[in-house]
Amino acid sequence: MQPRSCHPMRAPALALSIACVAGSADAASDCAGLVNVKLEGTTITSASVVSGPSTIGGARVAVPFCRVEGVARPSSDSEIRFEVWLPSTSDKWTGRMKVDGTGGYAGGVPYALLAQDIGDGFVTAGSNMGHDGGESPAWTINHPEKVKDWGLRSHYSVATAAKALSAAYYDKPVRYSYFEGCSNGGRQAMMMAQNYPELFDGIISGAPSMFYPDLLFWLLWTGKQQIPEAGKPPVLSESKRTLITKRILDKCDAVDGLVDGQITNPRAC
Repeated sequence: MQPRSCHPMRAPALALSIACVAGSADAASDCAGLVNVKLEGTTITSASVVSGPSTIGGARVAVPFCRVEGVARPSSDSEIRFEVWLPSTSDKWTGRMKVDGTGGYAGGVPYALLAQDIGDGFVTAGSNMGHDGGESPAWTINHPEKVKDWGLRSHYSVATAAKALSAAYYDKPVRYSYFEGCSNGGRQAMMMAQNYPELFDGIISGAPSMFYPDLLFWLLWTGKQQIPEAGKPPVLSESKRTLITKRILDKCDAVDGLVDGQITNPRAC
């Protein structure tokens, strides 16, 4: 079940012909030439070689790669900023592509995930989901098309662009493609499976924040139980909640073999 603004509505098809797209770059091995790749509703704004270790968007990247930036506009009010990172040479590429989802309202390219993926030899891609508003919902007001981009269309545009760019750069298509997301990214993963199953060979949906009517009522219920009256102290004090957390960690943290402040195997606790 999707929220009303995210109900399935087919995004405008991005016309792709791998043979024609591959020929639109100056050369398959020319990173800068990828600015010439043509996609319907999408503009490639820059393509450049990152030659050595660097920091991009706060994420440390250890390997060289071809960094492509673009903007997809499936509607007149759309501005889906995305990046596609490609291993520098064909022999460094596993033949795999991974698109990364984003949590919450998104509003930014998931650079940390892209940095991890490119280090593992993937072509990797991510977007701002159509807005730069961070966790504020103000961008949704009077912008129904942006809501559709966030809820449905962004990853379709990004995935098809990443496949076309890969074909142009390496002169061969992606062999396997994947999508991974958690929380709202998990919802995005479920949505992609429902609406665009042909895009990916594998989809990982972690903790999907879906079934919104139920989810929102759970949040209201826990808020009511924890703080029954506005302005009054919570039923459970901060010191007691901290104590409960400590007792649980003391008992269960090491069960998975690593004391790191996390319980990664709760069933064994």
